[in-house]
Amino acid sequence: MARLILLAAIVAMAVPQPVLAKGKAKSSISAKAKGGKAKTAAKTPEVPVVVAQPVVPGGFMVPNEVVLRKTTAAETEANRVWGVRAALNIAALQCQYDPTLETVSNYNAVLKLHGAEFTRAQMMMVSHFKRFDGPKRAANGFDQYTTRTYNSYSTLDAQYSFCQQAARTGRVVLATPQNGLGAIAPELYKELRGSLMPAAAAAATATAPVVAPPAMPTTPSTPVTGGGVPIIAAPALPTPMPVTPAIATPVTAAPATPQAPPPTAPRP
Repeated sequence: MARLILLAAIVAMAVPQPVLAKGKAKSSISAKAKGGKAKTAAKTPEVPVVVAQPVVPGGFMVPNEVVLRKTTAAETEANRVWGVRAALNIAALQCQYDPTLETVSNYNAVLKLHGAEFTRAQMMMVSHFKRFDGPKRAANGFDQYTTRTYNSYSTLDAQYSFCQQAARTGRVVLATPQNGLGAIAPELYKELRGSLMPAAAAAATATAPVVAPPAMPTTPSTPVTGGGVPIIAAPALPTPMPVTPAIATPVTAAPATPQAPPPTAPRP
């Protein structure tokens, strides 16, 4: 009997196990697990990546006006006179593309006519910086103020309107008697600043000739005196003269020196 039970146990162990059913169970379990993960992933939406677009600079550039600290009436007038002088100087450098504006000759003539008034305006502005910054720093303060004043008229967007207005201003200043510039400088200053605005530039560009804009002027780095240094317009390039080829003189060879005949030996 014991042998029969042992034999039945061996036969039962030899029967193949249901591997296919077991594999299907594993597949279903893994499918359920995958489905659970898929459902979990679907619940978390992906955040879109937004690439920032570069900001392209543009628009109309208006040079900044120089802002001073509290000024007296005399300092305000001197600032306007010095501003008109700086504008005419920049125009002489920047507006040579149109010789009919005569910005170079007008500026040089203005320096001769109103040089004394420009010197007084300079001394008044130096005293302004001396009052705020002390005697030691006054000269440096005035130099920085002059540089900013020049930069406040350096323009490319409103070049045509500024040059036309500077030409008119130069003619008005030349028609003004000596020591009379301070009385009209505030109005001239206002007109010059207005020519740098977009509306004035648009009106001037509509009737301006098609000319390539010149290079921007270099701001003077040396201290500026009241009279100033006259500006000389760039001279035109001279027309090259035709070169006449040199006529070669024929060279004649020197005649050969006749040689004496060789001596003949005497006959025996």
